[in-house]
Amino acid sequence: MSQYLDLIIANLPSQETATSFMKVLIDAHAREFREEPLAPLRTLQYDSEIEALKDLWFLPLLSEEPPVEKKVAGLWFGIFQPIREVEGSQDTIIANDFYFSGSDEFEVDPTGDWACSAIDTYWPENRYAGSGVLKAIYNSVVGNGQIIAEDQYLCVGYVAYAAKTFLSAASSEFLCRPGERVGVAVGWDSGDPLYLGYVTERGFELDVQSPELEL
Repeated sequence: MSQYLDLIIANLPSQETATSFMKVLIDAHAREFREEPLAPLRTLQYDSEIEALKDLWFLPLLSEEPPVEKKVAGLWFGIFQPIREVEGSQDTIIANDFYFSGSDEFEVDPTGDWACSAIDTYWPENRYAGSGVLKAIYNSVVGNGQIIAEDQYLCVGYVAYAAKTFLSAASSEFLCRPGERVGVAVGWDSGDPLYLGYVTERGFELDVQSPELEL
């Protein structure tokens, strides 16, 4: 997935909308493989969902359960595949989603092991985003038997753009103390982290990078 991470790193700072950003990722896939599996994803309402999640989930979460009270050193937007019950039924479904948490550790490293301590540091009750976009990506890619790598990089790209939008709109007083710097990363719980930058008392500072494992 490294070629797609490079694409995310190169385009995340410059693309003005989530829709244009995701188009870059989808176009790259279409050039290398074929268009059909991802064609339905071209019409998803990326920007609308990010704005809704920002206003109805993320910003209220910060005010109700501010990470600054837990003295976090790193913020983690984790992507995973929960198994959830279908309402009114005994059936279950698998889909993609992401959550927000914080760790008392932070290090720009290839493994992101520091994020594992989030469950003991900042693990808010309302941490799950409930993303319809990530669910649609799962249904279009994994649900149709496509390779998992496509699902992984599209989800990382989307959540990275969402996190950038969320943190750019957030008040730093909820995230860090004066004089402190809190790191931010996004990634699959079982994958490599993509580092997005830092939150300081001046706000969110974008600095996208993905360190590689030393062999």
